[in-house]
Amino acid sequence: MQKRILVKIIKSQLSDKIKKKKADFIINTSASKDWCFNKILKTIKQIKDK
Repeated sequence: MQKRILVKIIKSQLSDKIKKKKADFIINTSASKDWCFNKILKTIKQIKDK
C-alpha cells in the first residue's frame, strides 16, 4: 500500500468519541467471549422488538 493512500485512510477515520456519540449500541468487547455474545444477542433482540 502506498503511503499517501494510508494517510488518506487515517485522516478519514472518526475518533472514538464521535463514534460513541453516533452509535445506537456500544458493546465492550474486552469482556469475556460469552459475555460479549450474550450482549450481542440481547442487542439483536432489542432491535427486532422495535
